[in-house]
Amino acid sequence: MIVVSNGLDAITSGDQYKFLFKFLSQSFHTDRIYETLQTMLNMRQYFFFKNNKPIAVVSFKKRGHLNCSGIHHTNVLYNVATSPYYRRKGYMKQLLQFVMDDMRKQKRKYLHLEVLKDNEKALNLYKKLGFEVIYECSGKGIYLMRLRLR
Repeated sequence: MIVVSNGLDAITSGDQYKFLFKFLSQSFHTDRIYETLQTMLNMRQYFFFKNNKPIAVVSFKKRGHLNCSGIHHTNVLYNVATSPYYRRKGYMKQLLQFVMDDMRKQKRKYLHLEVLKDNEKALNLYKKLGFEVIYECSGKGIYLMRLRLR
């Protein structure tokens, strides 16, 4: 089930929050997950729930700063992550297709995101969905990608 919320409003229990915290920690390989969760409070969230757990998430911001280019872009996706146990099962693809359809309904022209160059699985998924690399951050190992929605 896909749930759209403002901030973390879709997370209604401590168990859901713990599950989200754990899988974000595993996905982003950082101990700064509290900071990530704080930024999520100011974004629109798209969650994929399975067995009452938020197994995948995509955050959206109308205008956001991307590290790769060092400038602000419109319609930015952040925190694209799936719980390790649920990866490679099509959940993120379904979630991103839902996000893309929602953005089309809102008459948005583009979506932007960043991906690590060595994250081949994510890179392949984004390319299959129509995202294109528009900028390579030299020395950072990051691609800036854009999807034309129309």
